[in-house]
Amino acid sequence: MNSSNTNFTVLLFFSLGIPVALLLLEFVLSRAESAVPGLVLPGLHALLTVLSVLMMVQPVSTFTVVTTLLLYNIPTALYLAIYFAVRSRRRKKKQLERMNLQDLD
Repeated sequence: MNSSNTNFTVLLFFSLGIPVALLLLEFVLSRAESAVPGLVLPGLHALLTVLSVLMMVQPVSTFTVVTTLLLYNIPTALYLAIYFAVRSRRRKKKQLERMNLQDLD
């Protein structure tokens, strides 16, 4: 393997592998019994977004701040979409189990 292939492999891993792993981690955390673990990644990402805006050194326009907030929060929106989808499915499953138990009585 030459150097350019190695660099491409490393770049591919970091640009695709880590985000996919984080999305899978969010899916696993959202399936936990408690609701809190599924909110950790969205909360951390939102906090990092706000910190990145606050750490802007030069005076910037409102448009730049809003654009930065919107673009940096795309992963937060994905994490929340996964969280709410998993929790909704979990809630429906619990309701179905309750109805089945009531039918048995």
